Amino acid sequence: MIDPQSVSPARGAPPPPDDEAPEPPALRRLRLLVSLLMAVLILGTITVSGALVMRLGMIGPGAAPEPAAGAGGAAAVAPPAMDPVAVAAEALALPEGERVVAVGRAGPELLLVTEDASGTERLRGYDAATGAARSVTRLERGPAGTD
Repeated sequence: MIDPQSVSPARGAPPPPDDEAPEPPALRRLRLLVSLLMAVLILGTITVSGALVMRLGMIGPGAAPEPAAGAGGAAAVAPPAMDPVAVAAEALALPEGERVVAVGRAGPELLLVTEDASGTERLRGYDAATGAARSVTRLERGPAGTD
């Protein structure tokens, strides 16, 4: 019977693996770099996904309101909660014949874009605490594509 250990390997065959051979330093650095890059990729993916979820309003303070049960069992969307300090004034005085087109807020001012019967738009600034008129700016719209 032939002892397999006494037979020499065939020509061109690779030598048997040596399990105790040390790993070359370049291979060790490459393995460490690949592991580090994989960790960075995973953290980056989590960060971008989290930012998208927050920006699209799926979680956090700007999340969509939960549907509330309406009449007849139909689901109705509850209105968003109002900020109690947003406008402390009880009334705002608008000129006769003007209607509000848009509403905004800039610091302590409440901003209203109004339009009169002739189509002229004005930006009106009011003190949010007292309701006193602060400023009026006439808005002019130019042709599209001009600055």
